[in-house]
Amino acid sequence: MDGAASPGLVVQRLTFGWPGTRVCTDWSHAFAPGLTVVVAEDGAGKTTLLRLLAAELKPEAGQLTLPGCPAWPQPEAYRQQVFWCDPASDVHDLLSGHGYLQLRRRAHARWDDGVCDDVLAHLELTGHLAKPLHGLSAGMRRKLRMAAAFASGAPLTLLDMPFAALDRRSCAQVTELLQAASQADHRVVVATGYEPPDGVDGACVLNWP
Repeated sequence: MDGAASPGLVVQRLTFGWPGTRVCTDWSHAFAPGLTVVVAEDGAGKTTLLRLLAAELKPEAGQLTLPGCPAWPQPEAYRQQVFWCDPASDVHDLLSGHGYLQLRRRAHARWDDGVCDDVLAHLELTGHLAKPLHGLSAGMRRKLRMAAAFASGAPLTLLDMPFAALDRRSCAQVTELLQAASQADHRVVVATGYEPPDGVDGACVLNWP
């Protein structure tokens, strides 16, 4: 791709906790373009970290900055640069697959219909888009959100446990998508997992916390 690579996402002195649980204190990190996999056990705060990076949660202190776009104190412009959809959320379950993709298309200025169609076909979802999300399996819902994520063109794309609820064939398909993400030079993709994914070369691994 022509031009200099994006500087990525810069996290400065982030502090956040739930009552009785400290998630991070004065934590700083620079996420380079490409794929970063946040590795931790259950309950370590991986999803909370993604929600913080999405500016869905407001930290007690600290700053997030995408190129030219700080998250705080006015997060709206920052959020427009981010793809994030909590896979545990049921907020869109009454939408059809087509409806969900239309919603995401309107939210992301860099949306690419060609990428969306290719990923849907790759993940074998094209024939299921008329169904409501609540009528899809957990794995299908997760794959639909991944199709939207990669099509969004968002400078910051957040994927929580992308292999969860997937069969072996689907895991192989998602591995190919993550391998492609690891080569991106103008986009930061952050995924979570219990361990670094097999078959993905070039990903940065961030052990959390």
